[in-house]
Amino acid sequence: PVIDGSLDDPAWQNAEILEDIFLTHYPAYGSLFTPKTKIMMSYDADNLYFAFYCYDDQPERIKTSITKHDGIGGDDWVGFFLYMNGTKQSMYQFIVNPSGIQADMIYTATGGENMSPDWVWYSSGKIVKDGYIVEVQLPLKNFRFKDGKDVAMHILFRRTSNRLGNIGTW
Repeated sequence: PVIDGSLDDPAWQNAEILEDIFLTHYPAYGSLFTPKTKIMMSYDADNLYFAFYCYDDQPERIKTSITKHDGIGGDDWVGFFLYMNGTKQSMYQFIVNPSGIQADMIYTATGGENMSPDWVWYSSGKIVKDGYIVEVQLPLKNFRFKDGKDVAMHILFRRTSNRLGNIGTW
């Protein structure tokens, strides 16, 4: 897909889709997270692709900014955290605000979050009439992961609405 914040690209027509799956992580654990979030996933030999449709009945109130890389902590955002090496002891974290601004970090069980990595990946975002859309292209050549015929990666999706004060995960 072309990473432009629009979901009309033919590549999304056959993508895997997750809908209505987020549960609250904060402030109360385990409730249905609202508003609705739709995730599309695809891949090719070189990249993973993600698209997020984050519904919001007050899109004019979505918190977003144009800021430096890793400076989006106060914004609304979506992201995905990848366990790529099979040990579940470290994960790569990628988050994007509604303007397409990125933050990335690595988390290890022994060192916690480290925001110093700045990987090369691509994102775009835009506010639409009923929420916002984020698209991501993640080149696999930048990351270490087990190779071979059957490669398993684990993923956590997260949506944060700073405006509403809630966090949802899948």
